[in-house]
Amino acid sequence: MKRDGLLILLDEFDVLGNKDGLGSLIKSLSSKDVKFGICGIGQDLHDLVEDHASVERLLEQGAVHVKPMPQTEAIAIIDRAEELFKGELTFEQDQ
Repeated sequence: MKRDGLLILLDEFDVLGNKDGLGSLIKSLSSKDVKFGICGIGQDLHDLVEDHASVERLLEQGAVHVKPMPQTEAIAIIDRAEELFKGELTFEQDQ
């Protein structure tokens, strides 16, 4: 099975103020070679895409629910960033 194609990720989709027409745009631009991934926070998919019912249905079929990253992994990423930037970038732990 040929798996070559383009995946376009739309990150932080939930922060867009006006999403009018984006569902239809995604639907019209999608093909067997071009797919879209929508990343965002919402109570359900309707919060992300409201204007095109079939897009919501397709999203439900391919939805991947991602659990929050464990705190130890997040801290390891921050520690590594501080190390790579040799002290030029530091983070304070919020207590």
